[in-house]
Amino acid sequence: MKKIILVLLALLMTTPVLAAKPLRSGLYIGAKTGAMRVNMKRDGEKKDDVVFPFGLSLGMRIRHFRLEAEYTFSTKAKYELYEQETETIGAQLYYDIPFKSPIRPFANFGIGRHMTHIKEGKTLTRNGFKEKRKGWGYNVGGGVTWNISNAVNIDLGYRYMDIGKIKTQNGTIKTQHHFVYIGWRYVF
Repeated sequence: MKKIILVLLALLMTTPVLAAKPLRSGLYIGAKTGAMRVNMKRDGEKKDDVVFPFGLSLGMRIRHFRLEAEYTFSTKAKYELYEQETETIGAQLYYDIPFKSPIRPFANFGIGRHMTHIKEGKTLTRNGFKEKRKGWGYNVGGGVTWNISNAVNIDLGYRYMDIGKIKTQNGTIKTQHHFVYIGWRYVF
């Protein structure tokens, strides 16, 4: 029983010490990956697929806000005789909710451009078509940040992304993404 009390006291004493260290304010680089469910709706019919995106970011932290430029690409989402692959580049704004703890929640909002590659047809190559469509999209999300040190942070988060309606030769497709990710940031 005494050992348990000593361990609990040691943990309670180290948490304020970790939280008391001032965070670096400045430039950071980051990367993230995870799983994303792609919802495609066309002519009242809804299809889903899971893809695995990867993103790179360059950002600036000022107090509790982070502003970053992010590039993300994903593997192909496949639906019968249809394939869709999306790349995005945009700006993300994060708000880190201030807590005196190394683990803090955050919320984010982002806007940006997407380029969607579409293949469709009888065999995806013969008697089909390939298209590239560009447009605007937005995203909202949230998660938690774990400050491992003043320089290294790990993020666990969720992001909803809507890239709007994409017009193709065979109709209009509405696409939404649900992205669950783990990210890493290094603050300079």
